[in-house]
This record gives sequence, C-alpha cells and structure tokens, in this order.
Amino acid sequence: MVAASLLATVAFQAATTPPGGVWQDDYKVDANGNPVKEPHMAGTSTMAHIQRMAYGQFMIFNPLAFLSSLSIILLLLSGLPIERRRWMWTQMVIMWLAITGRRSPTS
Repeated sequence: MVAASLLATVAFQAATTPPGGVWQDDYKVDANGNPVKEPHMAGTSTMAHIQRMAYGQFMIFNPLAFLSSLSIILLLLSGLPIERRRWMWTQMVIMWLAITGRRSPTS
C-alpha cells in the first residue's frame, strides 16, 4: 500500500511538472518579426519540443504507472480477502506494471 501510494504520488507530480519543465515564454517570431522554424508556446513541455520520442514514451508509461498504482490501492482498500490467490496474482502483476511504468524516459 505504501509503495503504491508513493508511485501514484510520483506519477502525479511528474504529470503536473513534466521533465525539463515548461516554456516560460512564447516564441513565434524572432527579433526582426520573422516567423521561426520551431515555435513554442508558454506552458508547453520543453521535453515535448526537444525530445519528441522520449516525451512520447513518458506520456505512455507515466499514466500506466499512475493507473496501476491507483488500481492497487483500490484493490487493497476494497477489502478483498487475501486468501484468494488470483487476486494476489492480479495485484502483483499490476504492481509490476506500476513499477516498470515509472521508469526514466531517457533509458
């Protein structure tokens, strides 16, 4: 339960503050007023702009870790009897998904 709560907290924090931060300014035109090749808007993720593939992986694995952690928490709070081996196996598999889903996006 503690590990699932920690994973859910980390995944939620990573979603609200993406790796690399967010752009602080709009950059659509240069100093001369000419449009730039790669514009960005304030509030968008810098990782999405600079490392598109890694950000795509992050957007797959972070929600997976978050939802897996929440499902473990809900399974434990629902009061299911632990004597049932299938439920224990289900919880173990979901926890493995949560742990592997919370990996570094650059690895």
